[in-house]
Amino acid sequence: MLKSRFSESPMGMLHQTSWLLHWSLVFSFTAKGTNGMFAALLADRQNFGDQYLNVIQLRSQHLMRHMVAAFLLGRSQYQPQPNAQKTKKEIHPLSVNALSKIALPIIVQEKEIYSDSFTQFTEALFQDFDFELATELADKMADEAASDILLRPHATEIRRQALLYIFEVQARINKKGSDLAAFCEANDIHNTDAAMNEVETNMKQLGLLVERTKDGELSIHGN
Repeated sequence: MLKSRFSESPMGMLHQTSWLLHWSLVFSFTAKGTNGMFAALLADRQNFGDQYLNVIQLRSQHLMRHMVAAFLLGRSQYQPQPNAQKTKKEIHPLSVNALSKIALPIIVQEKEIYSDSFTQFTEALFQDFDFELATELADKMADEAASDILLRPHATEIRRQALLYIFEVQARINKKGSDLAAFCEANDIHNTDAAMNEVETNMKQLGLLVERTKDGELSIHGN
């Protein structure tokens, strides 16, 4: 509808798309566990192109915080895929590396205009590989999320997913046994079995071979 009504008005199209994206943000994050629609609008380029990413980059850089949060939460069943029956469109699953592939380039380009713990975490983890700083920023993200009316219910899970992502990146770089059980204990992550399943699933989706040992270590093979 927007494309047809504003085909000859790029600024009108940008304004209305921005309005829709902001409302989808409310719709997504006020759902129990979030519902994944905000992430899908940004990441499912086959269905939506780059128009919603353009909104963030051109006029709503503050939404980078929520983009990072949505991509982190979408790495587990906490944030399910949008219901295809309700959307009447087959939404493509959110890629487990959406944060590095989609969010990072925008964050780097717009860092002089907008920066917070969410964007800084993304840079620390994927550009600088500064795992110590990324861990500090994971805690800071949880604090900032607790002060955000939309992210507040998800603050604990945002921190959890951020820390598990740090573990994944470290394990992929080290290419050797990594003690996830010890990592979870050191970082106050509960339910180690669930964390193990999530990390293993995400790594396998990236094409890595993962072997799990009885003592909570993961051995990683592949690129």
